[in-house]
Amino acid sequence: MKYILMLLSVLSIQAAVYEPLVLWNKLDVSVCFYKERTHLEDTELRNLTRAKKKYNIVPGALTLQEQSRITRFIQDSFSAQTTGISFFGFKYCKSPVQADVVVMTNSPFSLQGGGKIKSFGRASIGEAGVISYRGRGFFKKKPGFYGTTGEKAYVYLAELDKTTAVHEFGHIAGLRHEHARDEAFKDSQCTQVQGYSHRGNPLKENLYITTESPFSYDSKSVMNYCYINPKRKQINAGALEVMSDLDRKTLKLMYE
Repeated sequence: MKYILMLLSVLSIQAAVYEPLVLWNKLDVSVCFYKERTHLEDTELRNLTRAKKKYNIVPGALTLQEQSRITRFIQDSFSAQTTGISFFGFKYCKSPVQADVVVMTNSPFSLQGGGKIKSFGRASIGEAGVISYRGRGFFKKKPGFYGTTGEKAYVYLAELDKTTAVHEFGHIAGLRHEHARDEAFKDSQCTQVQGYSHRGNPLKENLYITTESPFSYDSKSVMNYCYINPKRKQINAGALEVMSDLDRKTLKLMYE
């Protein structure tokens, strides 16, 4: 029934916010911190050369203090009670990766097209919402990721703040960018800032292929650049919530 509803949502060309085909097949997802290059082998990054060439990522290890901060940010935001999914572990692990998600750092600035580009972070599902077919036989190809394919997810954090960490783990949980929805064009916070909404967006998100939308457009979602970018300082300081009620409701719907 769920896949029939998904197909109907695709045919009706509705905007969407989460990935029904990439859900974890468990409610507790294990996390480890990058320490060895071999940690990349089971992720989309594959190896250091590919990570740098294709994704412009040079993985680095977090200090113990940074690990503690990221752990607190994520465990304060995701729990069985509030989101239906939780993350645990948060320690260095041996190779091959003995966890579902590997977390690393990267420079907040990357060189693209001869100039410096500001970066906050990236996650496996990331901006483009890539669906992996790897590891499937030709006649058994099914779109899927993470728990459904055995792939490992990765998160790199160029900025080690609460907003970035929760946003990227929102992707890991299956949430997609809210500012890429059609409704964002009616949001003055988005339309006034070039590149936030999906029309002409170089990220070229494909929201209508696999995603579903159980709720209305959320202007205060942690997945919405139009909210988190201008409000980042207030969110990090605790003056504003990092996750909206609809963020939590969507995740609860996915995992319960």
